[in-house]
Amino acid sequence: MDNPGIVTMFTLTTYQGSHSRYNNGSFSRMATGKDLTILDCFNLLKVSRTKFLNVLRNRYPGINYVWILEPHETGYPHCHLVVFREFSENEQQEIKRLWSGKYQAGSYDRGIEVTSKQSDESIQSIRNYLMKYMTKQFGNGEEPWNDGELLFNAIV
Repeated sequence: MDNPGIVTMFTLTTYQGSHSRYNNGSFSRMATGKDLTILDCFNLLKVSRTKFLNVLRNRYPGINYVWILEPHETGYPHCHLVVFREFSENEQQEIKRLWSGKYQAGSYDRGIEVTSKQSDESIQSIRNYLMKYMTKQFGNGEEPWNDGELLFNAIV
C-alpha cells in the first residue's frame, strides 16, 4: 500500500500510582484500596487495550492497526495505537467514554489522546516512524535507562 490515507494515533494511558485505586481484584478510580503499581497498570492496560481492539475489529471489520508499548519516565506503561482510519468527533468521544467509564482504565480527559492526519507518506515511512518508538526501549547507548525505564523493560 503506497498511501494509507487518514492515519489516527491513539495514545492509551491508564491511571497510575496514587491517582487511582485497586480494590478486591477490580480496577476503579472510585474504589479505596492500595495504589496501582506499575505491574497493576500493565495488567489494566493489557485488559483494556484488548477490549478496545475487540470493539474496533467488531465495529470496523478488516481494520488495520499496529500498537506498541512505551514507558513514561516513571516506568508506567502507555500504548501507542496507529489505526489506518479516520474517526469522527462522536466516535472519539465514544472511545473516551469506553476507556474512562466502562473499562475504568484512565480519565476521560487524559486517558486517550487522539491525533489524526492525512498521510502523505508510504507505509514504509510510517513503519520507520513506529520503529523509532520501539528502538527507544533498547536504549541508544548514549544515555542509560532511568529507574522507571529499567523497571518497564524488566517487566516487558
